[in-house]
Amino acid sequence: MFMNFVYLFLFRIIKICKYFSFICHRVNDEKDARGYLQALATKMTEELEFLKHSGVTNSQTSVSVT
Repeated sequence: MFMNFVYLFLFRIIKICKYFSFICHRVNDEKDARGYLQALATKMTEELEFLKHSGVTNSQTSVSVT
């Protein structure tokens, strides 16, 4: 009886550890994605500022879709 209790207790501890590891992995992935998106937004802002200051007009950057 006591061994069953110990076995179930250890099994639950292992499940909790796996779930904690899963959560940590997801948080890390989200941090990586956030960093990538922030870098992309910064680069796009720099490109937009460059285009604004280079004198490019809307007619020069328009793309026609046919």
